[in-house]
Amino acid sequence: GDKPVVDISLRVDGNIIKWSNPDKPVTVSIPYTATAFEAKNPQFIIAWYIDDTGNRIVVPNSRYSADKKVVAFTVTHFSKYAVAFIMKSFEDVKSEKWYAPAVVTVASYGFAQGTSDTVFSPDKAVTRGEYLGWLIRTLGLTSEVKSNFSDVPEAYKYSAEIGTAKALKITAGTGENKFSPNANISRQDLMVLTVKAIQAAKGELPSKTPVDLKKFSDAGKIAKYAVNDVSAMIASGYVGGSTNNRLNPQMLTTRAEAAQILYNIFNSYK
Repeated sequence: GDKPVVDISLRVDGNIIKWSNPDKPVTVSIPYTATAFEAKNPQFIIAWYIDDTGNRIVVPNSRYSADKKVVAFTVTHFSKYAVAFIMKSFEDVKSEKWYAPAVVTVASYGFAQGTSDTVFSPDKAVTRGEYLGWLIRTLGLTSEVKSNFSDVPEAYKYSAEIGTAKALKITAGTGENKFSPNANISRQDLMVLTVKAIQAAKGELPSKTPVDLKKFSDAGKIAKYAVNDVSAMIASGYVGGSTNNRLNPQMLTTRAEAAQILYNIFNSYK
């Protein structure tokens, strides 16, 4: 449409130099004035990276500043970038639901996907493959993938993201070089994956102060391997207990709950 597109390049003596350095991010600001409708929903004004084949890839850290009238983000390589306004909606996600802002945001950014173009299935259990794919996208993690788990075919929707997680040692899978992408994921395993992914992104959780999990009536059900990560997720505010003072560590996680956790992480990195 009429959204701006910029082609950023580095020139030395008139020659374009292909620049890419994961360790030295550069801040980019594209001038942009939001329309009246966009100004009411500024969180859906985002930046796209457009690769050599025309694919549009969301820049996870892109944000619109109404004061400066720019879309700002950081990049580790120069290429084509564009401004876009994406506001997804789903038939089964009503605006009054507690998870609606989270679902709409993570879906609009392309971090998460519905079970169809019009349905999100918020109450359905999220699978291991779905959540890890969403998590890697939310954090903008990339890596050279030399091998993947034997049960994650290249055609699988989140194959690249799961391969990235394996390469970054975020997950070792479920044993025998398998990941079990279609299996559902428990709340405690989800928290373990999330903490490891944040650490791989060279980030720190907002709070380093451990939470006394004994205040939750079912704290004893948390597996030993998950205790520290569950504590970290609670302390950081990414996950909360239920209204009856329980953590439900072994219960499955719904797609809505997963979206809310990623939304909390996304907002903490503004």
